[in-house]
Amino acid sequence: MSDRPYRPALSLDAAVDIMKQQRYKIFDPSILDLLLEALPELIAGRDPDSDPAPEREISETLTPIQVKQTWTADSATHAAALRYKSLALLSHTPDQLWAFYEILDMLGADLEFEKGLTECLHILHRPIPFEKAGIFVLENDEFVLLAAQGFPDHCVSRLALSRHHGLIALCGTEPDAFSPEQAHALRLITPKLARTLLSSRKVQRISVEAETDTVTGLPNARSAFRRLEIEMNRAQRERATVGILFMDIDGLKPVNDSFGHRAGDELLVEVAARLKGRLRAYDFAARIGGDEFIAILPGVSREDLIAAADSMRLAVADALIEVAEDTTAHVTISIGSAMCPYDGLDADDLVALSDRRMYEAKVKGRGSSRANQEIAAVS
Repeated sequence: MSDRPYRPALSLDAAVDIMKQQRYKIFDPSILDLLLEALPELIAGRDPDSDPAPEREISETLTPIQVKQTWTADSATHAAALRYKSLALLSHTPDQLWAFYEILDMLGADLEFEKGLTECLHILHRPIPFEKAGIFVLENDEFVLLAAQGFPDHCVSRLALSRHHGLIALCGTEPDAFSPEQAHALRLITPKLARTLLSSRKVQRISVEAETDTVTGLPNARSAFRRLEIEMNRAQRERATVGILFMDIDGLKPVNDSFGHRAGDELLVEVAARLKGRLRAYDFAARIGGDEFIAILPGVSREDLIAAADSMRLAVADALIEVAEDTTAHVTISIGSAMCPYDGLDADDLVALSDRRMYEAKVKGRGSSRANQEIAAVS
């Protein structure tokens, strides 16, 4: 509060604010609290030249806390000081310390760690008893509940938070349900959870991109063949069926040659949407390359598979797809089918069979309700 060469004297309020900011950093909190408690009577109306105030009696013996000087208002340093303090407190609570290291071990064990989030809540419940808990992540301006313990989904819509990417909520109904020490422990855990979750999401995004067709947004061939293996294995276990439809767009090349690949891509996108729109919610459609698509339909009969093929053929044949300004194209698809287990039990063999049948349909002209592809100018 005195003038310095590098700044004028601070006001009392400003000085007190700085001291409060440096609590646990350069000031022992117990001593600081005593000073602030006595400050009004020390300051109010006292003549600086008068005799010093009598020493106050302190009824309890205070053990000064060792603190590290971090005289800075920098937020990163402030956060580091809080972590340092939290770790120091954690060392005196073995149950919280053990939970902390259990969670760290779990987070480092698997990049797809979201399946372990529920276990993370179970671990937290031991040192920090709660009645309800949930871990949320922000997606498209909404908080999505990833893991919960006694926390109902409908509560997500009641949250109104800003400038957060995620949230871990521990809830108790009793007054003072959580202690400052437990809050310090949680402060150490949440950054670890956040960083691991972000890394896991990046890995998932890369995985999805590696298995997604960049033009249509449908799964690609790699994803399709893995899904087919899964569905065929399930069908054999449950003595069920899996149908395959192998589809090829008739005459995509003329569109590319006449109007460019951008027009061809727009046609692919429209065809993909129409094919997917005729499938059930649990069916699977993918673009496996060029102008070829595949659909996987678990649990269908031969009649249902034929009906699905006819429906998809008509959905595309009836479309009038714009490929350039004032220009549309009528396109058709040829389709071949195969079914597990009647046509075989090997995924590669079934795909090859459906491909061969598709080609036979194309040659015979059964792939379309129109004999040929037609590109029509619209006046």
